[in-house]
Amino acid sequence: MAIGTGGMVTGTVVLVLWKQTGLGGTMYEIVPGFIANCLTIIVINALIGQKNQTVLEEFEQVLNIIKNR
Repeated sequence: MAIGTGGMVTGTVVLVLWKQTGLGGTMYEIVPGFIANCLTIIVINALIGQKNQTVLEEFEQVLNIIKNR
């Protein structure tokens, strides 16, 4: 949950700063906000990883379903 929240907060901050600095005329604010959101989620996930066993098991089940198609 912290990973998604961190991404959302980062994306929102970038969006607001982008608009406040006047860069909204060069690129729509949501684009850099979305990129910052994704990068934050990727970095935090790489550093912390998933520890919830239920989520890991469900991920493995879905992965097996996809592989067996």
